[in-house]
Amino acid sequence: MKYQQSILSFLNLKHNVSSNVNPEDVVGIRRLMIFVDVGYVRGNLKSIFYDDILDYSSFIDIATSQLILPHLFFDKIRIYYYDALPESPDPREKMQQLHIRKIKDTPGFEDVLGNLKKSKKMGQKQKGVDTQIAIDMLSKAYEDHYDIAVLIAGDEDFLPVVEAVKNTGKRVYGVYFESHISNDLKESFDRHLTLTRRWFAEAALKVQAIIPEFKLDNKIQKDMNINWNVKIEFSMIKGLVKLLIVDSSGIEYNNDYCYLLRHGQGTIHQESSIPLQFMIPSSNSLTGKCKAFVLVNDESNNIIAYRDSEVEII
Repeated sequence: MKYQQSILSFLNLKHNVSSNVNPEDVVGIRRLMIFVDVGYVRGNLKSIFYDDILDYSSFIDIATSQLILPHLFFDKIRIYYYDALPESPDPREKMQQLHIRKIKDTPGFEDVLGNLKKSKKMGQKQKGVDTQIAIDMLSKAYEDHYDIAVLIAGDEDFLPVVEAVKNTGKRVYGVYFESHISNDLKESFDRHLTLTRRWFAEAALKVQAIIPEFKLDNKIQKDMNINWNVKIEFSMIKGLVKLLIVDSSGIEYNNDYCYLLRHGQGTIHQESSIPLQFMIPSSNSLTGKCKAFVLVNDESNNIIAYRDSEVEII
């Protein structure tokens, strides 16, 4: 990361901190700033739970409370949420747009958006997000905006940034997924928290429903009866399963019924295989390559799980 070198050298010269007192041994209030690589979080959530639905406010509260030592109090100054949008807005990226809208309504959060660039090797790749996280962490450390930075990320590219921030006398705590973390970055954190499937379950953040299987035909013909199977594991007392198909111009098809999930206790996951039966009428303008979503909504109509797949309407 070339942009870091001059900043790194400058900060190392200006802030060589030495002390015989461990700052973490001193009782008091610590100012926290939290830097979240949302693309990293979303990608890892989807690999574990098949969707990237997350209550970020509760997630941040639980994670920071587990990181901070018991004798310390903390003041969350601000939470920076870094994400990337496609260069050309695509209505099929409906879930990501809903996430960003929800984040904007959350007190204390500030969203910083980069762009998704097309890459032959990697499909869609974030552009500008890592750079912006690095600049913000370094500049705000130098300006003394925080005492502790909490970085939620796992790529090795962040290692020089973490070391530079620590050289200003600040602490850097890390939150990362067990399956996606650079060992060097992990060892550079002053304190760290490992995210696993069990951690999310114990934190009651991803326990209501997941969709491990969604079988469908790649091509759908209008005016034809379609039968898809979706496997859902759920622990909720009541929920609704819906189908949504969206094309690149924003035209939608919603199935005209909802399948009701019921479970008595809401504790142990119960598995159910649900047949989704529908027919897209020829009068519907939906056409071409589309994104199909199976959605699980709770009783308040909040989306708590989903799974998506590419389909083509012919």
